[in-house]
Amino acid sequence: MDEAPRPEILFSLSLKDNFDPPSWGGWLAEFKDDRNRRLLMNALKKRSFTIAGHRTSVALEPEFWAVLEQEAVKAGSSLAAFVASIDAARGSRPLASALRIHALAAARRAS
Repeated sequence: MDEAPRPEILFSLSLKDNFDPPSWGGWLAEFKDDRNRRLLMNALKKRSFTIAGHRTSVALEPEFWAVLEQEAVKAGSSLAAFVASIDAARGSRPLASALRIHALAAARRAS
């Protein structure tokens, strides 16, 4: 069974001069070890949605999806409609980042 990516690998990536947090694909490409890349991608759960008539996929950690699903239920909407509402308000921020920030804000409000 594969194990989770080692924290020191993720931390060392964040120290690179060209680290760009909103560009998840950019830092993921920095992995030289395919095994670690596979482990990280397995830690993400991908969901697909149709937003404004276009299909898109978003990969987030399961913990973020759990918070977003709870928030959608509280809002009385489907997860797809909830994601679309966040998408409409995100500006130029990448959708995955906007979803993580929304989930973090919701978790902070709940605590």
